[in-house]
Parts: sequence; C-alpha cells; structure tokens
Amino acid sequence: MGGEGNLQELKAAERPSVRERVKNAFRKALPIVVPIALVGGIAIGASVRGCMAKKHEKMEIEDCMATEHCYPYTLNNQKQSGMRELNEIHQLLIKNIGDNNEELALAFKHLGYITTSYFFDVGKMPLVKQLVESSGNNAVYSLEILSRLTTTPGYNYNAGGYEITADDVTRIAAAVNQLAQKSGDAKKDVFPKVLDSASTMYCSKVCWWSMTPKMFGVVEAISKNSASKDDILYKAEIIARLNRSGEMLADPGGFAKKICETADAVSAKAGPGKEEALRIYRTLMLNRPYRNLNEKPEDFQKRLDAYAASAQPQGLLDMIGVLAERSADSEKFTYAMKVTEKILVDNKYKSKKFDAEFANRLCGSMDMIAGESQGNWKYGLDFFLALVSNLHFDFNSMNPEFAGKIGKAANLAAQRAGGRASEAMAKINYFAGAYYTTTEGVTLSTEQYDCVDTVQVLAERSKDADQFLWHLELIIKSASPPVKGRDEKYAMLAGKLCDLEGMILARTNNNPAAIRALVELVNNVFGFKLGVVKLVEIGIGDAQGNEVIDAIKSMKKVIGYSSREISYKDYEEGAALVNAIFRAEKPDLRKVLNFSYGVSVIGAEKTREMYKIFGIEYFFRYPAELLEEASRNADPSNPSQKPLLLSMAAKTDWNNAFSGIGWELKGLTKYYRVLIAETNADLTFYSRINEVSALYKQPISVLVINGHGTPYGVWLGNTGSKTGALSHGDGLEVARLQDSFVKNPLIIFNSCSTGKNHSAIGGAFSKLLGATVFAPTDISYGADYILDAEGRIIRACYNVSTTEYINGMPHSIPADTCTKK
Repeated sequence: MGGEGNLQELKAAERPSVRERVKNAFRKALPIVVPIALVGGIAIGASVRGCMAKKHEKMEIEDCMATEHCYPYTLNNQKQSGMRELNEIHQLLIKNIGDNNEELALAFKHLGYITTSYFFDVGKMPLVKQLVESSGNNAVYSLEILSRLTTTPGYNYNAGGYEITADDVTRIAAAVNQLAQKSGDAKKDVFPKVLDSASTMYCSKVCWWSMTPKMFGVVEAISKNSASKDDILYKAEIIARLNRSGEMLADPGGFAKKICETADAVSAKAGPGKEEALRIYRTLMLNRPYRNLNEKPEDFQKRLDAYAASAQPQGLLDMIGVLAERSADSEKFTYAMKVTEKILVDNKYKSKKFDAEFANRLCGSMDMIAGESQGNWKYGLDFFLALVSNLHFDFNSMNPEFAGKIGKAANLAAQRAGGRASEAMAKINYFAGAYYTTTEGVTLSTEQYDCVDTVQVLAERSKDADQFLWHLELIIKSASPPVKGRDEKYAMLAGKLCDLEGMILARTNNNPAAIRALVELVNNVFGFKLGVVKLVEIGIGDAQGNEVIDAIKSMKKVIGYSSREISYKDYEEGAALVNAIFRAEKPDLRKVLNFSYGVSVIGAEKTREMYKIFGIEYFFRYPAELLEEASRNADPSNPSQKPLLLSMAAKTDWNNAFSGIGWELKGLTKYYRVLIAETNADLTFYSRINEVSALYKQPISVLVINGHGTPYGVWLGNTGSKTGALSHGDGLEVARLQDSFVKNPLIIFNSCSTGKNHSAIGGAFSKLLGATVFAPTDISYGADYILDAEGRIIRACYNVSTTEYINGMPHSIPADTCTKK
C-alpha cells in the first residue's frame, strides 16, 4: 500500500482524543514501538524515503524490508481510505494489546511487513482490520501469520502476489484463537514453535520466515487436533523436523493432520504406557540416517538408500495406525511399538518396508507368540523383543512357525523356572540379545532358530529351577565370540551339556560337588564349549565316585586360565597325537591338553614336528603368536637374516614357574629369529644346541636357559637323576659347544641363584664359552629383557640383584639400578 496525497486533510479528520491516545501509546512503547510504527504504519510505509511528483500527485515509498528498492504508489481516494483504516487498526491494536509494549511492537512490525510487501492491495485493508478484530488480544500472532504469507519469495508473482481473502481471515483467526485457548498462559512459548513448523527461512541480505498458503494448513491441523500446550509442542516438533528434511509431501496440511491423528491414536491406545509409546512414535518419525564420524561416504549412502526404500514417513504412519488398530490391548500395543523401534532403529532399516503390510505381519507374529505362551505371554513377548534387539536379527524371515517356537519356548521356560521365572527370563533375554556367530551369511533359520531351540532344550531337560538357571548361565558364558569361529549350534551344545551332567551325576551318585567342580572348570575355559565335552570325557575316563570329582579338579589345575578356545576336533586330534607318540595305556591329561592347544594354534602336523625336532611338550607355555612365529622359524627352508636365539626350557617344573616363559620371549621376535626347545636331560640339552646350529647353518647368538636352579646347576628333568641336570661336571660338554655359538655370545639364565657368586654355574658357562652371561643371585621370578631401539638385548634383569659374567669374571648389578632404558 502506498503513501497518501493530502496528509493535512487526513490529520484534520482525526479526532483529538484519538490523536492523544495514539500519541500516549507510542510514548509508552518508546524506544521500540515508535520506529516500528513509523516503518509499518503511517502513510502505509511512512518513515520511508519518498519523493513527490507534484503534477501527477504520485509518491514513491521505499520498502521497509528492502531499503534499496523504491516502489511507486498512486495517491487516490482508495489510498486515502486505506490510510484511515490503517489508523483504525492502530487503535484496535492499542486497545486489545494494552500495555504489553513488546507485543504491541511486534504487532506494528508485522503490520508494516504486510502493508509494505510486494503487490499489497490497499483495497484489502478492511480484511486486515477484520483479522485484527477477530483475533482480539491474539492479533499479534494473526498478523505474524499474514506477514509470513505475504512475504513468501516468488509466490504467485505473475498473478499479483498473495491475495488475502475473507475466508483466509476467518481461518487464520480461528486457528490462532484455538491455539491461544489451548496454550493458556504459555501461548508466548507455543506460537513460535507452531509457526516455525509451517514456515521456511529465507535469506538474502536479511533473513525472514515465510509461509505458503498450503503450509498454513499445518497450523490449522495442529490447532484443531491438539488438546493442550504439551500436546501442541509435541506435534509441532515432529512436524517441524519433517518440514526441515523436506518430507511434508504435496499436501502438508493433510499430512500434518495425519501426524496429529496418529499421535492421538497412539496416546489413546497405549493407556498407562502412553509416555513410552509417544516417545517411540516420535523416535520412529524422526529417526533419520546421520553420517557417523569416520564413516565412508559410500557406506553412508547405502544407509540413506535403505532408509529411502523402507522408512518413508507416510508408510510409518500407516504402520503405526495398523498397530494401534490391531493390538488387543494397551500392553500388547506398547510391545508392538518397542519391537518396531528395535527393528527400525537398531537394525538400521533391514526390513524391506515399514508400512501397513509390515504392521500386519508383526501383529500376526505377536498374536501367535502370545497365544503359544498362554498365561506367560509377557515373557513370550519379552523374549521376542530381545531377539529383535540382536543386530543379526532379520525380520524379513519372520514366519508363523518361528513365532510359535518363541511362544512355546518362553512358556516352557517360565514353567520350569517357577518362582524364579523373572530371573530365568532375564538370562534368556540376555542370551538372545548377545547371541553371536562368526559365520558369514547367516540366516534366521541358522541363527535365531538355534537360540530359541537352545532355550527349549534346556527347559525340557532341566529337572528343576536351580538346574535350569545354572544351565543357562553356562550357555551364556559360551555366547562370547570364539577366537577360531564356532561350528556347533548352541542347541546341540545344550544337549551335550545335559548329557555330560547326567553322566557325571550318575557316576557320583548325584553328588552336587561334582557339578560345582564342573562349573569351576567351565569358568576357567571361558564358557561351556563343545571342546570341554571332549576334555571332560578324556579326563574322567572310566572313573567312578570321588575319582570323577578329583579328575575334574585336576583338569582345572592343568589348564589354568586358558585364553584360547580348544575345539572338540582339536581335542580329538591332540589325544590321537599323544597316543601315537607316547603309546601310553592311559593318556596323560596334561599332555593331551598341551598337544590339543598346539593343534589349535599351528595344526597337528606342525605340532608333531615341534615335538620331534625340539622336544616341545608344554605348548601352553607359549602364547599363540609366539608359537606361530617359532613354528615358522623352525622351517630351515624359511630364510632369515636375524641373529639366532634359542630358548631351552626344562620339562621339570613342579611349581609352574615356567608356565609363562613364552610371554617373556614374545618381545624378542623383532630382532631375533626365536626358536624354542624343551628337554629333560643334559645330553639332550647339549646335542640340541649343536643340532640347531647345524640345521640352520648359523651360529647361535643368544641362549636362554629356563629351569629351576641352584648355584651349582640347573634341573632339566627328574631331580633324582644325574643326567637330569646341568652341572659343573659338564665342563667338557660345554666346551665342545663353542663352534655352535658366535664369538662372545649372550647367555641368559632364567634360573634361581645361578649367579650367586664367582664360582656359580653361570660363571662356568661364561668362562668356557667366552660368553657374556646374566644370572640372578637368588630366588627370582623370571627375567626382564632390556632392549635397545632395534630390539637387541642389552642386559637381563631380575627381581633380585644380577651378576654379569664376562669371560668368567663376575660384575654385580643391584636390583634397584637394573631398570629399562
């Protein structure tokens, strides 16, 4: 709307009392109201830089929102009428808003936006006045909506811009008044959220919100389909987020109405669970893929494509509507919402389509589960919820048969657990969520069916609640990801567990101590795996009564705390290897365990070679990485330029002092070609050194001797045998080793007291071989190797003082000065 021609005539037409009221109101609103009133009001864009063309009675008024533009308006009778109506609108705003200067300022600002907008028709001023009258003290919000409608860039320019109609006035006022009534005292907080949900931000040299007439339908939908302030804010947030992501479709008003109606249906159906159901509804509607930190662009694009194909908002609304309609009661509906959330959010759009068809399939499955669970239907649905929480779960393979199995298994489990049903189901649900396989390309039938079958087997074969719960506990421990992969199914494993337990109880006359011993053993080997079955079968043999318990306890001592799973097949091959090598009438359990471990790491053939060439029997001494490295180094055809390091260990070890020597050697493989050997006789010790040097055509640079020691010798085998130890009497044999060593080799005694004094055995080796020797002066607990930057050994230290022998001459190194450099 333009300026007016005869301003003096207009001023004279005003009544003095009106002039005074406007003047007083403006004075109260200083300094906010006056500038905005000048911008938005007088002369419909007064306070602008204008220019008068006296002959043609025209005035050009600068647009207040874009001051670089100047728009000509003709001053005629219609414009003069518009000026009077504008002043009347001012009076209405002052009257209705009263002393609320902040709202009054905003009202004048939005009025200014309207009257100075592109192509505003001054003939529409009566409609603006009608809007203000109809809105009462909510006029500021009605004017804001109208200002957003009239400032939409590019909207219908060719047709003359936005044209306000009488129907628009009625709709805007009705929506605003409804929202205000439902918001109560919080309308100041509610209206910005609602208007923003239906608007778009535009920026040029300034930024402003605009709203298309179609998007005004969103405001109407929220106003008509909301009951309270919290309800309005909840729905406005969902709609706003969808609007920002460009998902309001062709009919935003109709879409917003459906969002509101679906939220109402969720709230009504959920009953006491309304809060949780509404949270899930919001999550489902607003769950969108966001790129994770360090995620590759192509991986993120795949997730975007999956979302676009399966989780469109319209489909989600249809799905939730069906869930609310088909669920028998509030509890089942809440379960359905939880299941849907897990499938959509946790499984990252694996379902082909989230729509009404999906909802019907889900409801059918849940009905089947609840029916088969009978009075324990909550446990059945909890079990189902746990299954879908598993990242491997694929709902596309869901079918009535599987649903029925879930319900039956849950019902039987609850009955078997009796008064401890909640405890048992908590374990079952944990197992279902943690269920894991390393097998590639798994399907529902090979994975989730097995999980349900496992529960079924344990529930059927456990005689009471206590037995059922500890069976579950053992299987849960077995669900951790195995190192080598898992061949067997857990249902089969559960059956084997029950068979083994039955056999043990039968042989011990149902002695609970036998089961306690079995549980302790299983805890030591990281859960009940199929290999444990073979281990126990070998260990027990044909024992009866307390001998069974003793055998199980001895297994625990032998195996220690194993960090590696040994499979059933490994135990079979290990036992066969022990039998072929030693041909004992009754297999030595310790040997079977060690050889089975060797088989699990390097295979049966290389395990045999490591025994044949190097005499290795105690494979458990060496971590898998070192054992693999030593096995590769043992191949003479495998060339290496590294210096040769030979670790010789005694087979006699009455207190397991050398069970961890491999961990000490592990850090030496960077610089040295590490070989490991074991012996129980002095002659074998000496011959093996010569054989190693000859076999690899390389003199030995470092020799590590591991065995229980004294100042006078090192025990290798039977302590009652003269040939089972290194001693001072072996001087001739030691001297003959010179050609097998480099000049000035390094020898390290990992043997107590072998550096006690100048006459100790460490000094003898140093003198006879021209070697640098490190040895502890007293009882020690392993050697600590001090290395240079390349990984070469500088010295060895112990928890006690060290003696360094150079050509037989001792030099003492105090324990507190022998530190890593």
